[in-house]
Amino acid sequence: MIPSFSTDPFGGDGHLISKSETIETWVKEVSPGVYVKCESEWVGPILDQNQEDLANNQGKRFNDEMTRVASIPLGLYFDKIAPARKEGDQDYIKKILNDSDYSKLRVFKGNL
Repeated sequence: MIPSFSTDPFGGDGHLISKSETIETWVKEVSPGVYVKCESEWVGPILDQNQEDLANNQGKRFNDEMTRVASIPLGLYFDKIAPARKEGDQDYIKKILNDSDYSKLRVFKGNL
């Protein structure tokens, strides 16, 4: 059994409809036939893996091929990164990934 990592985001009025190790999906009927969905993502495993990858990448250098520099939880990606990517705003994406508030997303040291 997968342990629960969140509580009902609808204050007891929601129903858990799916659950994995990292995502829970809740729904609430707001009027007949109209539902609101809320997905909760457990980012702990992603951040733990990022720290392990960061330690494993110590002393390595960027290369001409693609070097993965971050691993981003889906919710944060779609909230912060995807809109900037759609607009072609590479400077904003670099700003986010270089920001110390988002340092736990990084798997490679250095500035972009």
